[in-house]
Parts: sequence; C-alpha cells; structure tokens
Amino acid sequence: MLFCTSLVAFVGAGEQPHLTPRKLTLLNTHSSAVIQALSFPSAVLRVQLNRKRLVAVLERRCFVYDLESLALLGTLDTPPNPSGLAALTPGGGAADHPGAPCLLALPAEGGAVRVYDLARQGGPAEVLCELHAHKAPVTVMAWDEEGQLLATASKKGTVCRVHQVRRSEDKALEFRRGSTPATITCLAFSPPGVAPRLLCAASDHGTIHVFRLQPPGRHPAARAAQSLLSAVMPGLEPQRPLASVKLPGRGGQAAICAVRQEVLEGPGGGEERETQLVVATADGLLFSYRLDLPAVAAAGADGGGGGSGGVNRHRSLAPLAGKAPALGNDVFVAPSAAVIGDVTLGSQSSVFYGSVIRADAGSISIGDKTNVQDGCVIRTAPGSLSGHAADTTIGRAVTIGHQASLHGCTVGDRALIGMSATLLEGSTVEEGAMVAAGAVVAPGTVVKSGEIWGGNPAVFLRKLKLEEAKFLGESAEHYARLAAEHAVEAAKPLEQLAAEKGLAA
Repeated sequence: MLFCTSLVAFVGAGEQPHLTPRKLTLLNTHSSAVIQALSFPSAVLRVQLNRKRLVAVLERRCFVYDLESLALLGTLDTPPNPSGLAALTPGGGAADHPGAPCLLALPAEGGAVRVYDLARQGGPAEVLCELHAHKAPVTVMAWDEEGQLLATASKKGTVCRVHQVRRSEDKALEFRRGSTPATITCLAFSPPGVAPRLLCAASDHGTIHVFRLQPPGRHPAARAAQSLLSAVMPGLEPQRPLASVKLPGRGGQAAICAVRQEVLEGPGGGEERETQLVVATADGLLFSYRLDLPAVAAAGADGGGGGSGGVNRHRSLAPLAGKAPALGNDVFVAPSAAVIGDVTLGSQSSVFYGSVIRADAGSISIGDKTNVQDGCVIRTAPGSLSGHAADTTIGRAVTIGHQASLHGCTVGDRALIGMSATLLEGSTVEEGAMVAAGAVVAPGTVVKSGEIWGGNPAVFLRKLKLEEAKFLGESAEHYARLAAEHAVEAAKPLEQLAAEKGLAA
C-alpha cells in the first residue's frame, strides 16, 4: 500500500494463472478497479512503492517503473537475492516532498549494499555509492523518513549499522545488539521531531533493542577507550542499547517494530506528545510501550553513556475503559509485567517478569498468595465461539507456571498450572488439581479436584499423590516469600543499587 492512499500493489501466491507470483497487480481500493497488471519472467519477491517509483524485486533482477505513467525506466541486476531484500526511500522527491531523495538500496556481493539514485526522469538509475556494510550477507535494511540514513543488519545479527549515504566522509555508527547470533526481523527509525533520534531493532529472540543515534557525552576515560577502539576498527563506533524490551512468551518468532508519537490530552486540557514503541508479533499480538524521552535525552549526560531512561517502568499498572487494577496488601508486580483494566490482585499475590494480565472485556480476579510466573498471559475471552463467560477467576494460593496462558477460565484454590500450559475458554480446574506442563485444556473441560491432567487435548492421567498435594500449598508459600524479596530489590532507586554493587561514581 502506498502510505494511506487507495493504491495497493499485490502479488499472487497460487498456481492459478490469475494468482501466479509472476504477476503484480495495482488496485484502486476505493473504486475496486485494476489499474495495471504487470507480468515478470520469475516470481516477484518484494514490491516497494514511494511517491514517484514502483520497484518489483525478483531473485536476480529489479524492475523500476515510474509510478505516474507505469513506464518501465530500467532494470537492475543483483546477486542471488532469494528473500527479495530491498529498501526504497519513502519521500521519493514528490511535489509535497521536493527535497527528499529517491534512493534504492539493494544487496551486492558479500556484505555490501549498493545504493542507486532513481530520481532521473526517463534515464537509467545511477549508482550513488556502494557501502561495505557487513562481512556477512545483509538480511534487513531500512531508510529513515528523510532518506538520509540507511540502517543495515547481517545474517549474523549481532550488530546494526547506520550509514549516512550522502556523506561518505562520516563514519558509520555501529550498535551492538548482543553477542549471540540472532535473526533481526525489523529495523525502524523514529519519526522526524522525536529527540533524540532513535533506532529500534526486533529479533527472533523475542527482544526489541532501542538505540540512540546521537553519540552521548562520555567520561574522558571512556572517550580515550573509544579512540583506541576506533584505531583498531576504523569507521565504527559501537554503542550499547539505550533500552531493551523482552516480549512475553516464547522467542523464535518474527516481529516488527516502530516508534510513533501520539498526541494526548494533558493537564488543564492542553496537548502532550507521548512517544511509544509499538511491536507486532507473528502470532497476532500487539504491544505498546511508552518511551520516557526526557530521560532518554538526558542519558549519558553524566558520562556513563547509559542512565535510567528508556521504557517507562510506571506503566506496569494501566487503566482500560475507565477501570483500573485493584491491588491488595503486599502485592508484587514486576517492572516489566503489565496488568491492564478490570483486574483484582489479592494480598501477597505476585506477577513476575514479562507477564501480561489483560482484561479487555469482563474482569480478572486473582486470589491471595497466587503467583503468576514469568512470561504468562492471562486475559478475558470476549466473543467466544463456545459461548462461555469472558471472566477469568483464579483462586487463592494458585501456582501458575512460566509462560502459561489462561483465557476466560476458572481455577480453584491451591491448584497448579504447569509451565507453558493453556487453559481455554470455559475450562475449570478445581481446587487442589494439577495441569501438567504443556497441556492444553479444551473449552468447557473440568479438571476434577485431586487429579492430574496432561496432553493436547488434556485428559485425565491419574490421582495426585499425598506428597504432590502437599507440594501445592508449599509452592504458593515459597513464591510469596520470593516475591517479597524481589519487591524489596525492585523498590530500590538506581543510585542505591549502584552503590551496593560498587558502581557509584
């Protein structure tokens, strides 16, 4: 789709002639009229649009068209490009963006990237430059909105680099995502007007890293170390992430990310701008995190290059539709957890790191001393096909294992839900029952008191042994004590933590 217009370009994925992947169709969604159908010698792997150009990417060749007339301007040969990797600047030098360049980045041999200037009317594209971006083949690229900066990452996925393509004398900026190889699935710049400028990177490890483009101020000793590093690795300025987000649930799935600004009503009826990090995962989940830009802007001012900025930790509890979470005494909600909407947490209950408890419709009630371990998802189930109630009710002293998922269900007192188990709409786990790790309890199923159920779909396995029944209560007490310890540490200011660890300046 060309921005928010009615122009859509699509490619088929079937064997029928009208759905062949060798055919690209331009459609006006407002009138449902086909504007043009273009045929190619092999499958179209990617389509790029801006206000002036249309680019169809094949495995070994790119076709460049004028968007207004759909005249073919030329073709560009590439090395084998099975993923259809390409990046086209969004502005394209149109009338409403006269200063914006029209540049196309394509992979070259090895880890190089070749940048073409597509602005010439009626002539072939010119090679603007060739960037030696990485040693390994480049797998993802992204332009900023002005078409001045190009971000790249390689197959190894340990670093991201930002190149100023029209200022060859400037050094590339390097940002280290981590030391473990990963597949970076998305790179995205912050929009114009956000200060400082940011780059976010999503990987298949389930993490989002946010980097600051402007190098922060450094302590003199740090600058000396940087000078030594630059002498050994010329052209690179490695920087650490400014902030990181670990998504709830399992890793290994693709995600896309973006930074956006939203205008909100501030105190006294005025307007306030809130900058957000938005992440969409391949399984259809959308996450939004508020970025505390005043703290981000100040990061590094003390010479440390870091700071307490980044994802705001005070949105662990968030209202929804006029209803806010209600907490009993001595409740622990981890800084990276999210409790949203009409949720009640009983006294001494705990919600550990990366868990999401979300009441979109109906309510969620969690009893005293119940623990929700890391990476769990608990929500209501509106519009269920099975016709069950949307509410989720969880009793007292319940243990919910890591990465379990509960949807519109009922869990009795002292029950145990194993790691990565799933309870679907209308299911019931009675008091003192146990659901095995990885089990899927189907809608409407009742797990009787004193029984163990497992499998997909979950079925009765056997009765609980005496020592297993005793463990259910002991598990809840253990996690209540553990949560109290985490609550003490989480409440400490960063200055105190640094002093305790001998890191204070």
